Amino acid sequence: MSKKQNISNKKTTVYLEIYPFDLHIIIGGELKSIQKYLNIYDIEFTDEDLKMWYFAREYRDPFCCLIYMETFIHSKFAHEAQHVVKYIMDFIGAKYNNGSEESYTYLLEYIIKKSYKQLKIKNEF
Repeated sequence: MSKKQNISNKKTTVYLEIYPFDLHIIIGGELKSIQKYLNIYDIEFTDEDLKMWYFAREYRDPFCCLIYMETFIHSKFAHEAQHVVKYIMDFIGAKYNNGSEESYTYLLEYIIKKSYKQLKIKNEF
């Protein structure tokens, strides 16, 4: 039986490389610490945000995305990462269809793999 990994109070920025956007990921933490981390990106994070268990949000100036989770849950992270993919593809004008499906799924895979590596999360799938 594998030991459950405690994933909390982690922050990282994933640079998406092929798309000129950043993805900020925050797992738990106190409001002041989160605000300090996001302040350099001019992103506001409030007490109201902390009341949500998890969310993905896009910002337009400059375009970037944020995933916040109070506690890390693999399935919820994948869910929120899919929202990020949709935000990015909408921003660049790529509509979901048979011709763009691979672009969507490869970006989702990239976001999850790179995020797990930077957050030092063991892939338990």
